[in-house]
Amino acid sequence: MADTGDLIPDELSDKYRAYVCKDGRVRVYNKDSKKVTSYPRFLMEQALGRPLEKNEQIHHLDEDPLNNSFSNLAIVPQSEQAKLHATKYYDKEVVCPWCGESFIWTRAQQARHYSNASRVDRPNMAGPFCSKRCAGSYGRFEQLSREAKTECE
Repeated sequence: MADTGDLIPDELSDKYRAYVCKDGRVRVYNKDSKKVTSYPRFLMEQALGRPLEKNEQIHHLDEDPLNNSFSNLAIVPQSEQAKLHATKYYDKEVVCPWCGESFIWTRAQQARHYSNASRVDRPNMAGPFCSKRCAGSYGRFEQLSREAKTECE
């Protein structure tokens, strides 16, 4: 276990104990209330001299959750924190596997692509394609190549 003795000031060490979790993040245990809180939240509450409100969250400015230096921490509303960390998909440039043309695969297209339940069973499915024409051409090519394989057997 990592040394956490210097994380809690001596005057607070009889009330709080810091420890490192398996994910590398530091947590603080309050011996009086028997509750655990994150170390960044503990730091901010100590600096402000008050507990944080329920809707106040701590955001790491450099997005490294292990960098707990006070200059890297900011208080943000819970709604903003959720927006910052909820971006699962984002517009990105990809190459069509059929024609080789580069195109922008939008966030909405990705969400629709991955929400299709049939793709869960076939994770190696080809795509994304730049157009319906390319997707159709690829599909027809696959059908014909499967038919040719069965005729040869």
